[in-house]
Amino acid sequence: MSTLQDIKKPILNEFEQYLELFNTTLSHSEELQNTIFTQIKERGGKRLRPTLTLLMAKAVGEISEKTLHSAVALELLHTASLVHDDVVDNSDERRGQASVNSANGNKLAVLLGDYILSTALLSVASSGDAELVAILARVGQILADGEILQLKKDTNLDLNYDTYYKIIEKKTASLFQACCESGVRSATVSESYAFSPYSATVPGDKSPVSKTADAIEFGRLIGLIFQIRDDIFDYLPTKELGKPAAKDMREGKITLPALYVLNNFSCETIQKLAFKVKSGTISDDEISYFIDYVIKHGGIEYAEQKMQEFAEKAHSLADIITQKTPENAALHALVNFFAQRSL
Repeated sequence: MSTLQDIKKPILNEFEQYLELFNTTLSHSEELQNTIFTQIKERGGKRLRPTLTLLMAKAVGEISEKTLHSAVALELLHTASLVHDDVVDNSDERRGQASVNSANGNKLAVLLGDYILSTALLSVASSGDAELVAILARVGQILADGEILQLKKDTNLDLNYDTYYKIIEKKTASLFQACCESGVRSATVSESYAFSPYSATVPGDKSPVSKTADAIEFGRLIGLIFQIRDDIFDYLPTKELGKPAAKDMREGKITLPALYVLNNFSCETIQKLAFKVKSGTISDDEISYFIDYVIKHGGIEYAEQKMQEFAEKAHSLADIITQKTPENAALHALVNFFAQRSL
């Protein structure tokens, strides 16, 4: 089992620099805003996105001031999106604590999210690199599009895989892609690396111009792994609750484990319960029945199989992106951590 320590080994010093810059950037002279920002920083989570940004820069060259500002900006964008998502989803909690909207009301939460987003733009603008600013702005658009697509999907019983993957690519994978692209773009690198557009494809091509495309595709794959693992958590008992959390289902979301069962087994009762999930009218007992059915009919195994497929591709790309031993090992550890994490 890979750990965060394994992943951060090549960037320990630079990560401390990032933390100092992030904590300084997300602050305010007014007591109300600063109190809330302090609370957000204290429950900062694993900082996976800045870790990836720094690691990708180190994998292809050396971390620069631009890298640090990009890492801060992308984490701020992620933070702003969580604040806004909690308003959209009417969530009461974030990482086991009261969400910003629950503690302070929706109006203040939206405004604070806007402030954090603006702070992200200021942070990346201070890098003086217009393309880094563009990367942040583009991924902000994609995140919003993903949320809108999710809302549209919630109004009908759409049970196809394509829509599911479109949503998680936009809502989750896009930010990991941006971290990888910003890491490569901001690094101090040799002339053997060239930069390609955000939309570049051709993963696996070993020509210099494809290095950024390979990094972006690596980010997409680990983003898919990350989200599918989150989807699996919704069906499994938690230490804190001792029973399935079913948070996604309570928010009207049908995710990959259930999609597999709904598309491969004909059961009128389960189809009706899926509709009740989408409409927000399902009871606790019905959720328990729905979860048991999905687990017994291989929904979790299917989702884990898809994660493994994506992980194998990501491992292959890690070897293409860098031959630097510590960074290569860390990229492999990151893939394993995303696929095997328990929280």
